[in-house]
Amino acid sequence: MRGAARAVLSGFIDYAGLFPPASQSMQDAVRSYAAYRFRPDGWALGRFVVPASRLPEWEEAIADLPTDSGRGAWPLSCLLGPNRADDLAAIAAFRDRNADGTASLTAMEAKVETASDVQWLRSRVDSATELYLEVPRDGTAPVVSILEPIQQAGAYAKIRTGGVRADEIPPPGLILRFLEEVARRKVPFKATAGLHHPVRRVAPLTYAPGAPSALMFGYLNVVLAATVLWAGRPADEAERLLLAQNPATLTIGDASLCWEGLPVSVEEIARARREFMRSIGSCSFTEPVEEIPAT
Repeated sequence: MRGAARAVLSGFIDYAGLFPPASQSMQDAVRSYAAYRFRPDGWALGRFVVPASRLPEWEEAIADLPTDSGRGAWPLSCLLGPNRADDLAAIAAFRDRNADGTASLTAMEAKVETASDVQWLRSRVDSATELYLEVPRDGTAPVVSILEPIQQAGAYAKIRTGGVRADEIPPPGLILRFLEEVARRKVPFKATAGLHHPVRRVAPLTYAPGAPSALMFGYLNVVLAATVLWAGRPADEAERLLLAQNPATLTIGDASLCWEGLPVSVEEIARARREFMRSIGSCSFTEPVEEIPAT
């Protein structure tokens, strides 16, 4: 894989196989993640995403793996549901049970609506754990007012970029506004949902036969738009990259990636990945890594 593709994908894909549209069982998702760790492109794999309420299931599933099949030292990102106090207690108990290093729970994710939500979570989640807080929508716009308390709390933002229904895919203007605001405030973020494919295109919304299709964002669109904004380049370049759909105009090299006539250097991508766009959540690992154009 060329240098620019590696810069994009290194540790990029937080595996969310438990979630729609894949909706795997815990046992199948654990087995899949274990297998992906041993693939030649396993360097693209990030954390295993698991709801806090299902941590005991994860422990049972990983205990069933053969000892040479990727057991131990799994990086986890834990989702908090509506019963946050219970979930945090479950996480604390899980950490006590796994103090020997079976797992490394390095991130938590939660939805927030108000500054009070942010403050409550930050006061209960240690600073060594990356805290990703999903920014709500107000119609076709992100609620950017929530970004100030997220920034003040030293937390990270999270944006949902798709779903299993067409109406769950946000308009481009919403994503662009979010990217501009988190870049301006220097708030790192992750994106999740609907980013299985590298290039923006019409694709089925689920894996069911005959599933409806919709115009979905590609992860390259989002990460490159984020990259140029993080590099201080014009917003119209970010918009062009976010909307790009033609893979024929995409060239991926060792030193740069060029799309729609806009070059983005490996150094710019690597810096944005390190400091700004941390990862994506995807219920597929194989589609993002296998579909990236080999140019």
